[in-house]
Amino acid sequence: MRTRFALLSVISLVLGVHAKYDNTAEAATIAAQSQTLSGDGAYIITNVATGQTLSFIRETTMNVYPQDTARSVDIQFNSLGQARISGGNNKCISAQWTVSGGRGFDNAAVSYACAVGTGLLTGSATLERPKQWWYLVPAGSIKSSLVSSDSDSRKREKRSHRDMKRRLDGEVEKRGTQTTYYIIAFDHIFDMETRAIGSDSISTPGGYTSTVLNPWDTTDKSQTWTISSA
Repeated sequence: MRTRFALLSVISLVLGVHAKYDNTAEAATIAAQSQTLSGDGAYIITNVATGQTLSFIRETTMNVYPQDTARSVDIQFNSLGQARISGGNNKCISAQWTVSGGRGFDNAAVSYACAVGTGLLTGSATLERPKQWWYLVPAGSIKSSLVSSDSDSRKREKRSHRDMKRRLDGEVEKRGTQTTYYIIAFDHIFDMETRAIGSDSISTPGGYTSTVLNPWDTTDKSQTWTISSA
């Protein structure tokens, strides 16, 4: 664990991160606790509070936000245990910066051309690479039947089929429980407040629909997700 955090600290210095807000202690804990699931592969990311799936979808633009229809995403991991989440026309989930009330911060997880990981990389050379890396940090566990509480019968039936597949794949643990995760941005984790992907969609510049990035709150159920093999 010390080696992993030492490497991350070097990265922060190379990127020129000189912290006014010192978040290094929490960053170390997050790095130590992050997990790599079953390795690289296709996964379904479902919000615990809403039962919606974090998905890429081609509308007028390539968007990424929680949706009722389950779509898988591809997750790759680097040697530091960080995740790249991608899908649909070589797009990756990226942390996007905004300025509000005289201060800047990452407020959204957006769809942007992939610039990190392996495979086709078409992202801008000016993109800050930390924006496309994420930590998957265990939040606890839930009964698999409690992933959603407000869907109609058709949606419940779809989830029932998915739950059965997860059981067959061994993703549902004994006694019908699943591990839940926070999806935490690596971008600015050393020098700003930790931010995690929430359950709400948000409009972002360029006519995109994206997913909100909120200050990390371990009491907020909407920031927790189940992640199952597709």
